[in-house]
Amino acid sequence: MELTVLKNGLRVAVQEETGFHSAAISIFIAAGNRYEESLNCGVSHFIEHMIFKGTITRSAADISAEADALGGQLNAYTAKEYTCVYSRALTEHVGRTLHLMCDMLKNPAFQYDCLQSEKGVILEEIGMYEDSPEDLCADLLTAVCYKNKPLGFNILGTRETVFNMTDTALREYMRKTYVPERMVVSVCGNFDKAEVLSILEQYFGDLKNTDNPLSYEHISISDGFSLCKKDIEQTQLSLCFNGLPIGHPLRFAASYFLTISGGAASSRLNRRIREELGLAYSAYSFSSNFIGTGMFGISAGLSHKNQEKFLVEGLKIINDTKVNITPDEMMRTKDQFKAGVALSSESLSSKASSMGRQLLLENKYNDIETTLERIENVNLEEVYEAARLLTDPSKIAVSVVGDARDENYYKNIIEKYI
Repeated sequence: MELTVLKNGLRVAVQEETGFHSAAISIFIAAGNRYEESLNCGVSHFIEHMIFKGTITRSAADISAEADALGGQLNAYTAKEYTCVYSRALTEHVGRTLHLMCDMLKNPAFQYDCLQSEKGVILEEIGMYEDSPEDLCADLLTAVCYKNKPLGFNILGTRETVFNMTDTALREYMRKTYVPERMVVSVCGNFDKAEVLSILEQYFGDLKNTDNPLSYEHISISDGFSLCKKDIEQTQLSLCFNGLPIGHPLRFAASYFLTISGGAASSRLNRRIREELGLAYSAYSFSSNFIGTGMFGISAGLSHKNQEKFLVEGLKIINDTKVNITPDEMMRTKDQFKAGVALSSESLSSKASSMGRQLLLENKYNDIETTLERIENVNLEEVYEAARLLTDPSKIAVSVVGDARDENYYKNIIEKYI
Protein backbone atom coordinates (compact mmCIF):
# COMPACT_ATOMS: atom_id res chain seq x y z
CA MET A 1 0.00 0.00 0.00
CA GLU A 2 1.17 3.53 -0.82
CA LEU A 3 -0.22 6.44 1.17
CA THR A 4 -0.48 9.97 -0.20
CA VAL A 5 -1.68 12.85 1.98
CA LEU A 6 -3.07 15.94 0.24
CA LYS A 7 -2.15 19.37 1.60
CA ASN A 8 -5.39 19.58 3.59
CA GLY A 9 -4.80 16.18 5.24
CA LEU A 10 -7.01 13.97 3.05
CA ARG A 11 -5.47 10.50 3.03
CA VAL A 12 -5.37 8.53 -0.22
CA ALA A 13 -4.31 4.88 -0.03
CA VAL A 14 -3.53 3.10 -3.29
CA GLN A 15 -2.40 -0.39 -4.18
CA GLU A 16 -1.73 -1.02 -7.84
CA GLU A 17 -2.49 -4.54 -9.13
CA THR A 18 -1.69 -4.57 -12.84
CA GLY A 19 -2.86 -8.15 -13.33
CA PHE A 20 -6.50 -7.04 -13.14
CA HIS A 21 -8.79 -5.29 -15.63
CA SER A 22 -10.59 -3.28 -12.94
CA ALA A 23 -10.19 -1.38 -9.71
CA ALA A 24 -12.11 -1.03 -6.46
CA ILE A 25 -12.70 2.39 -4.91
CA SER A 26 -13.78 3.07 -1.32
CA ILE A 27 -14.37 6.46 0.25
CA PHE A 28 -14.68 6.36 4.04
CA ILE A 29 -16.05 9.27 6.08
CA ALA A 30 -16.14 9.38 9.88
CA ALA A 31 -19.87 10.06 9.92
CA GLY A 32 -22.04 7.69 11.94
CA ASN A 33 -24.14 7.44 15.10
CA ARG A 34 -21.15 8.13 17.30
CA TYR A 35 -20.99 11.70 16.05
CA GLU A 36 -24.70 12.47 16.11
CA GLU A 37 -26.96 14.06 18.69
CA SER A 38 -30.38 12.91 19.84
CA LEU A 39 -32.15 15.56 17.75
CA ASN A 40 -30.41 14.54 14.51
CA CYS A 41 -30.14 10.81 15.18
CA GLY A 42 -29.96 9.03 11.83
CA VAL A 43 -28.55 12.00 9.91
CA SER A 44 -25.48 10.05 8.73
CA HIS A 45 -27.67 7.36 7.20
CA PHE A 46 -30.04 9.96 5.72
CA ILE A 47 -27.13 11.65 3.94
CA GLU A 48 -25.96 8.29 2.61
CA HIS A 49 -29.36 7.94 0.94
CA MET A 50 -29.55 11.52 -0.29
CA ILE A 51 -26.21 11.60 -2.13
CA PHE A 52 -27.81 9.19 -4.63
CA LYS A 53 -30.79 11.53 -5.13
CA GLY A 54 -28.99 14.12 -7.20
CA THR A 55 -26.19 16.69 -7.30
CA ILE A 56 -26.05 20.25 -8.60
CA THR A 57 -25.41 18.93 -12.13
CA ARG A 58 -26.83 15.37 -12.02
CA SER A 59 -30.33 14.16 -11.22
CA ALA A 60 -30.99 10.89 -9.42
CA ALA A 61 -31.82 9.37 -12.81
CA ASP A 62 -28.53 10.68 -14.22
CA ILE A 63 -26.57 9.07 -11.38
CA SER A 64 -28.20 5.66 -11.75
CA ALA A 65 -27.97 5.77 -15.56
CA GLU A 66 -24.30 6.74 -15.51
CA ALA A 67 -23.48 4.10 -12.91
CA ASP A 68 -25.21 1.45 -15.03
CA ALA A 69 -23.48 2.65 -18.22
CA LEU A 70 -20.08 2.32 -16.57
CA GLY A 71 -20.88 -1.34 -16.02
CA GLY A 72 -19.51 -1.57 -12.49
CA GLN A 73 -21.19 -1.25 -9.12
CA LEU A 74 -21.87 1.83 -7.01
CA ASN A 75 -23.27 1.64 -3.50
CA ALA A 76 -22.91 2.88 0.06
CA TYR A 77 -23.61 1.92 3.66
CA THR A 78 -23.60 3.52 7.09
CA ALA A 79 -22.07 2.02 10.22
CA LYS A 80 -21.86 3.23 13.81
CA GLU A 81 -18.66 5.20 13.24
CA TYR A 82 -18.42 5.80 9.50
CA THR A 83 -20.11 6.00 6.14
CA CYS A 84 -18.61 4.24 3.12
CA VAL A 85 -19.30 4.90 -0.56
CA TYR A 86 -17.76 2.24 -2.76
CA SER A 87 -17.53 1.13 -6.36
CA ARG A 88 -15.90 -1.37 -8.68
CA ALA A 89 -15.06 -0.24 -12.21
CA LEU A 90 -13.22 -1.37 -15.30
CA THR A 91 -9.77 0.18 -15.61
CA GLU A 92 -10.84 2.47 -18.45
CA HIS A 93 -13.80 3.73 -16.37
CA VAL A 94 -12.03 4.38 -13.06
CA GLY A 95 -11.70 8.10 -13.73
CA ARG A 96 -15.34 8.58 -14.73
CA THR A 97 -16.51 6.51 -11.77
CA LEU A 98 -14.42 8.54 -9.35
CA HIS A 99 -15.74 11.78 -10.86
CA LEU A 100 -19.27 10.53 -10.21
CA MET A 101 -18.55 9.47 -6.62
CA CYS A 102 -16.80 12.75 -5.79
CA ASP A 103 -19.61 14.82 -7.29
CA MET A 104 -22.14 12.94 -5.16
CA LEU A 105 -20.14 13.61 -1.99
CA LYS A 106 -19.10 17.18 -2.74
CA ASN A 107 -22.20 18.61 -4.44
CA PRO A 108 -25.41 16.92 -3.20
CA ALA A 109 -28.51 18.87 -4.18
CA PHE A 110 -30.76 17.92 -1.24
CA GLN A 111 -33.84 18.99 -3.19
CA TYR A 112 -37.01 19.33 -1.13
CA ASP A 113 -39.09 16.82 -3.10
CA CYS A 114 -36.33 14.20 -2.97
CA LEU A 115 -35.86 14.83 0.74
CA GLN A 116 -39.53 14.27 1.44
CA SER A 117 -39.80 11.10 -0.66
CA GLU A 118 -36.67 9.65 0.93
CA LYS A 119 -38.21 10.12 4.37
CA GLY A 120 -40.86 7.64 3.31
CA VAL A 121 -38.21 5.19 2.11
CA ILE A 122 -36.30 5.33 5.39
CA LEU A 123 -39.46 5.04 7.48
CA GLU A 124 -40.25 1.85 5.55
CA GLU A 125 -36.70 0.67 6.21
CA ILE A 126 -37.22 1.23 9.95
CA GLY A 127 -40.40 -0.84 9.77
CA MET A 128 -38.58 -3.61 7.92
CA TYR A 129 -35.91 -3.87 10.63
CA GLU A 130 -38.49 -3.80 13.39
CA ASP A 131 -40.12 -6.82 11.75
CA SER A 132 -36.82 -8.72 11.99
CA PRO A 133 -36.43 -10.09 15.56
CA GLU A 134 -32.69 -10.63 15.13
CA ASP A 135 -32.04 -7.08 13.91
CA LEU A 136 -34.35 -5.55 16.50
CA CYS A 137 -32.74 -7.55 19.30
CA ALA A 138 -29.27 -6.40 18.20
CA ASP A 139 -30.35 -2.75 18.06
CA LEU A 140 -31.99 -2.90 21.48
CA LEU A 141 -28.92 -4.60 22.94
CA THR A 142 -26.64 -1.86 21.64
CA ALA A 143 -29.00 0.75 23.07
CA VAL A 144 -28.68 -0.91 26.49
CA CYS A 145 -24.89 -1.25 26.27
CA TYR A 146 -24.44 2.41 25.30
CA LYS A 147 -27.27 3.91 27.28
CA ASN A 148 -27.58 7.68 26.73
CA LYS A 149 -24.59 7.64 24.38
CA PRO A 150 -24.66 8.22 20.62
CA LEU A 151 -23.22 4.74 19.97
CA GLY A 152 -26.51 3.41 21.30
CA PHE A 153 -28.56 5.28 18.70
CA ASN A 154 -30.20 3.37 15.88
CA ILE A 155 -28.27 3.85 12.62
CA LEU A 156 -31.56 4.56 10.82
CA GLY A 157 -32.69 7.11 13.39
CA THR A 158 -36.16 7.24 14.88
CA ARG A 159 -39.44 7.93 13.14
CA GLU A 160 -39.51 11.37 14.72
CA THR A 161 -35.96 12.38 13.76
CA VAL A 162 -36.40 11.09 10.21
CA PHE A 163 -39.72 12.93 9.81
CA ASN A 164 -38.15 16.17 11.07
CA MET A 165 -34.95 15.97 8.97
CA THR A 166 -34.20 19.11 6.92
CA ASP A 167 -31.70 20.01 4.23
CA THR A 168 -30.19 22.55 6.65
CA ALA A 169 -29.52 19.79 9.19
CA LEU A 170 -27.93 17.62 6.50
CA ARG A 171 -25.65 20.38 5.26
CA GLU A 172 -24.61 21.42 8.77
CA TYR A 173 -23.70 17.85 9.67
CA MET A 174 -21.75 17.40 6.42
CA ARG A 175 -19.88 20.64 7.10
CA LYS A 176 -18.59 19.14 10.36
CA THR A 177 -17.94 15.57 9.26
CA TYR A 178 -17.25 15.45 5.50
CA VAL A 179 -13.85 17.09 5.95
CA PRO A 180 -10.31 15.91 5.07
CA GLU A 181 -9.25 14.92 8.59
CA ARG A 182 -12.24 12.57 8.75
CA MET A 183 -11.95 11.04 5.27
CA VAL A 184 -9.90 8.30 3.60
CA VAL A 185 -9.99 7.31 -0.06
CA SER A 186 -8.64 3.87 -1.00
CA VAL A 187 -8.15 2.46 -4.49
CA CYS A 188 -6.95 -1.04 -5.31
CA GLY A 189 -6.44 -2.66 -8.71
CA ASN A 190 -5.43 -1.54 -12.18
CA PHE A 191 -5.78 2.24 -12.53
CA ASP A 192 -3.93 5.44 -13.31
CA LYS A 193 -2.64 6.75 -9.99
CA ALA A 194 -1.91 10.24 -11.31
CA GLU A 195 -5.46 10.50 -12.66
CA VAL A 196 -6.95 9.41 -9.32
CA LEU A 197 -4.93 11.96 -7.34
CA SER A 198 -5.78 14.71 -9.83
CA ILE A 199 -9.53 14.04 -9.57
CA LEU A 200 -9.42 13.95 -5.76
CA GLU A 201 -7.49 17.22 -5.69
CA GLN A 202 -10.03 18.76 -8.06
CA TYR A 203 -13.01 17.91 -5.85
CA PHE A 204 -11.62 17.85 -2.33
CA GLY A 205 -8.45 19.97 -2.48
CA ASP A 206 -10.30 23.12 -1.37
CA LEU A 207 -12.00 21.49 1.63
CA LYS A 208 -11.07 22.92 5.01
CA ASN A 209 -10.94 21.05 8.29
CA THR A 210 -13.21 22.13 11.14
CA ASP A 211 -11.16 20.91 14.10
CA ASN A 212 -13.58 18.02 14.59
CA PRO A 213 -11.32 14.94 14.65
CA LEU A 214 -12.44 11.44 15.51
CA SER A 215 -13.34 10.76 19.14
CA TYR A 216 -11.16 8.19 20.89
CA GLU A 217 -13.10 8.18 24.16
CA HIS A 218 -12.70 4.91 26.07
CA ILE A 219 -16.00 3.70 27.49
CA SER A 220 -17.32 0.48 28.99
CA ILE A 221 -20.74 -0.91 28.23
CA SER A 222 -23.60 -0.37 30.66
CA ASP A 223 -25.35 -3.35 32.17
CA GLY A 224 -29.10 -3.72 31.97
CA PHE A 225 -32.02 -5.31 30.16
CA SER A 226 -34.12 -4.59 27.11
CA LEU A 227 -37.20 -6.81 27.18
CA CYS A 228 -39.51 -6.44 24.19
CA LYS A 229 -42.75 -8.39 24.17
CA LYS A 230 -43.63 -9.31 20.60
CA ASP A 231 -46.13 -11.82 19.24
CA ILE A 232 -43.79 -13.90 17.08
CA GLU A 233 -43.07 -17.60 16.67
CA GLN A 234 -39.59 -17.52 18.22
CA THR A 235 -37.77 -15.51 20.86
CA GLN A 236 -34.49 -13.84 19.96
CA LEU A 237 -32.19 -13.63 22.99
CA SER A 238 -28.77 -11.97 23.26
CA LEU A 239 -26.43 -11.71 26.23
CA CYS A 240 -23.49 -9.32 26.09
CA PHE A 241 -20.28 -8.63 28.00
CA ASN A 242 -17.83 -5.74 27.69
CA GLY A 243 -15.76 -6.30 24.54
CA LEU A 244 -12.41 -5.12 23.21
CA PRO A 245 -11.97 -1.91 21.20
CA ILE A 246 -10.66 -1.75 17.65
CA GLY A 247 -6.89 -2.07 17.60
CA HIS A 248 -6.56 -3.78 21.00
CA PRO A 249 -3.29 -5.78 21.28
CA LEU A 250 -5.29 -8.96 22.01
CA ARG A 251 -7.78 -8.55 19.16
CA PHE A 252 -6.45 -11.57 17.25
CA ALA A 253 -6.51 -13.72 20.37
CA ALA A 254 -10.05 -12.50 21.06
CA SER A 255 -11.07 -13.65 17.58
CA TYR A 256 -9.78 -17.13 18.41
CA PHE A 257 -11.93 -17.23 21.54
CA LEU A 258 -15.00 -15.97 19.71
CA THR A 259 -14.61 -18.47 16.87
CA ILE A 260 -13.99 -21.48 19.11
CA SER A 261 -16.85 -20.63 21.47
CA GLY A 262 -19.49 -19.83 18.87
CA GLY A 263 -18.23 -18.16 15.73
CA ALA A 264 -18.11 -21.09 13.32
CA ALA A 265 -20.08 -24.16 12.24
CA SER A 266 -17.66 -26.34 14.23
CA SER A 267 -17.85 -24.10 17.31
CA ARG A 268 -18.88 -25.43 20.69
CA LEU A 269 -22.03 -23.33 20.84
CA ASN A 270 -23.29 -24.45 17.44
CA ARG A 271 -22.50 -28.10 18.10
CA ARG A 272 -24.16 -28.13 21.50
CA ILE A 273 -27.18 -25.86 20.93
CA ARG A 274 -28.05 -26.86 17.39
CA GLU A 275 -26.54 -30.24 16.60
CA GLU A 276 -26.85 -32.01 19.97
CA LEU A 277 -29.83 -30.38 21.69
CA GLY A 278 -31.76 -29.02 18.71
CA LEU A 279 -32.63 -25.85 20.62
CA ALA A 280 -32.08 -23.37 17.79
CA TYR A 281 -31.53 -23.10 14.07
CA SER A 282 -28.96 -20.34 14.63
CA ALA A 283 -26.85 -19.88 17.77
CA TYR A 284 -23.59 -17.94 17.70
CA SER A 285 -21.06 -15.71 19.42
CA PHE A 286 -20.73 -12.13 18.20
CA SER A 287 -18.39 -9.21 18.60
CA SER A 288 -18.77 -5.52 17.80
CA ASN A 289 -15.60 -3.44 18.02
CA PHE A 290 -15.49 0.35 18.04
CA ILE A 291 -12.91 3.01 18.82
CA GLY A 292 -12.23 2.75 22.54
CA THR A 293 -14.96 0.21 23.31
CA GLY A 294 -16.58 -3.03 22.22
CA MET A 295 -19.18 -5.73 22.82
CA PHE A 296 -18.91 -9.54 23.03
CA GLY A 297 -21.75 -11.99 23.54
CA ILE A 298 -23.92 -14.89 22.47
CA SER A 299 -27.27 -14.91 20.69
CA ALA A 300 -29.90 -17.31 19.37
CA GLY A 301 -33.39 -17.45 17.96
CA LEU A 302 -35.33 -20.23 19.68
CA SER A 303 -38.61 -21.56 20.96
CA HIS A 304 -40.04 -19.47 23.81
CA LYS A 305 -39.72 -22.38 26.24
CA ASN A 306 -35.99 -22.89 25.52
CA GLN A 307 -34.70 -19.54 26.76
CA GLU A 308 -33.39 -20.89 30.06
CA LYS A 309 -31.79 -23.93 28.39
CA PHE A 310 -29.96 -21.69 25.94
CA LEU A 311 -28.64 -19.36 28.64
CA VAL A 312 -27.53 -22.25 30.86
CA GLU A 313 -25.80 -24.15 28.06
CA GLY A 314 -24.37 -20.99 26.50
CA LEU A 315 -22.85 -19.76 29.75
CA LYS A 316 -21.45 -23.22 30.52
CA ILE A 317 -19.73 -23.20 27.13
CA ILE A 318 -18.33 -19.69 27.69
CA ASN A 319 -17.04 -20.67 31.14
CA ASP A 320 -15.41 -23.85 29.86
CA THR A 321 -13.91 -22.33 26.72
CA LYS A 322 -12.14 -19.55 28.60
CA VAL A 323 -10.06 -22.11 30.55
CA ASN A 324 -10.05 -25.22 28.38
CA ILE A 325 -9.18 -24.98 24.67
CA THR A 326 -7.68 -27.96 22.87
CA PRO A 327 -4.68 -27.90 20.50
CA ASP A 328 -6.95 -29.13 17.71
CA GLU A 329 -9.30 -26.17 18.21
CA MET A 330 -6.37 -23.75 18.11
CA MET A 331 -4.99 -25.27 14.92
CA ARG A 332 -8.38 -25.45 13.20
CA THR A 333 -9.10 -21.80 14.03
CA LYS A 334 -5.66 -20.69 12.88
CA ASP A 335 -6.11 -22.45 9.53
CA GLN A 336 -9.59 -20.95 9.17
CA PHE A 337 -8.32 -17.42 9.78
CA LYS A 338 -5.38 -17.82 7.42
CA ALA A 339 -7.69 -19.12 4.70
CA GLY A 340 -10.04 -16.18 5.22
CA VAL A 341 -7.21 -13.67 4.93
CA ALA A 342 -5.82 -15.39 1.83
CA LEU A 343 -9.21 -15.45 0.12
CA SER A 344 -9.96 -11.80 0.94
CA SER A 345 -6.54 -10.84 -0.44
CA GLU A 346 -7.76 -12.01 -3.84
CA SER A 347 -10.66 -9.55 -3.75
CA LEU A 348 -9.90 -5.99 -4.82
CA SER A 349 -13.01 -4.73 -3.03
CA SER A 350 -12.00 -6.41 0.23
CA LYS A 351 -8.51 -4.94 0.09
CA ALA A 352 -9.71 -1.43 -0.74
CA SER A 353 -12.25 -1.62 2.09
CA SER A 354 -9.68 -2.92 4.56
CA MET A 355 -7.17 -0.20 3.71
CA GLY A 356 -9.69 2.60 4.05
CA ARG A 357 -11.38 1.35 7.21
CA GLN A 358 -8.13 0.66 9.08
CA LEU A 359 -6.62 4.02 8.16
CA LEU A 360 -9.77 5.85 9.22
CA LEU A 361 -10.36 4.07 12.53
CA GLU A 362 -6.80 3.12 13.54
CA ASN A 363 -4.67 5.52 11.52
CA LYS A 364 -2.56 2.59 10.32
CA TYR A 365 -2.80 -0.40 8.01
CA ASN A 366 -1.75 -4.02 8.59
CA ASP A 367 -0.99 -5.62 5.25
CA ILE A 368 -1.74 -9.27 4.51
CA GLU A 369 1.71 -10.50 5.49
CA THR A 370 1.56 -8.72 8.82
CA THR A 371 -1.94 -10.04 9.51
CA LEU A 372 -0.92 -13.61 8.68
CA GLU A 373 2.07 -13.29 10.99
CA ARG A 374 -0.11 -12.01 13.83
CA ILE A 375 -2.53 -14.91 13.34
CA GLU A 376 0.31 -17.42 13.28
CA ASN A 377 1.85 -16.10 16.50
CA VAL A 378 -1.28 -16.15 18.69
CA ASN A 379 -0.70 -18.50 21.62
CA LEU A 380 -3.05 -20.20 24.08
CA GLU A 381 -2.13 -17.91 26.98
CA GLU A 382 -3.15 -14.86 24.94
CA VAL A 383 -6.48 -16.47 24.08
CA TYR A 384 -7.16 -17.17 27.76
CA GLU A 385 -6.25 -13.59 28.66
CA ALA A 386 -8.54 -12.23 25.93
CA ALA A 387 -11.31 -14.56 27.15
CA ARG A 388 -10.92 -13.24 30.69
CA LEU A 389 -11.35 -9.68 29.46
CA LEU A 390 -14.30 -10.61 27.24
CA THR A 391 -16.26 -12.35 30.00
CA ASP A 392 -15.91 -9.89 32.86
CA PRO A 393 -19.11 -10.45 34.88
CA SER A 394 -19.22 -6.88 36.21
CA LYS A 395 -21.01 -5.66 33.07
CA ILE A 396 -23.71 -7.81 31.46
CA ALA A 397 -26.48 -6.66 29.16
CA VAL A 398 -29.42 -8.73 27.94
CA SER A 399 -31.82 -8.12 25.08
CA VAL A 400 -34.91 -10.24 24.39
CA VAL A 401 -37.49 -9.91 21.62
CA GLY A 402 -40.51 -12.22 21.70
CA ASP A 403 -41.68 -13.97 24.84
CA ALA A 404 -39.72 -11.65 27.11
CA ARG A 405 -39.95 -12.50 30.80
CA ASP A 406 -39.19 -10.15 33.70
CA GLU A 407 -35.65 -9.12 34.64
CA ASN A 408 -35.49 -11.42 37.67
CA TYR A 409 -36.11 -14.45 35.45
CA TYR A 410 -32.92 -13.75 33.51
CA LYS A 411 -30.94 -12.46 36.49
CA ASN A 412 -31.53 -15.66 38.46
CA ILE A 413 -30.30 -17.83 35.59
CA ILE A 414 -27.23 -15.71 34.89
CA GLU A 415 -26.16 -15.42 38.54
CA LYS A 416 -25.96 -19.22 38.81
CA TYR A 417 -23.38 -19.50 36.04
CA ILE A 418 -21.38 -16.25 36.21
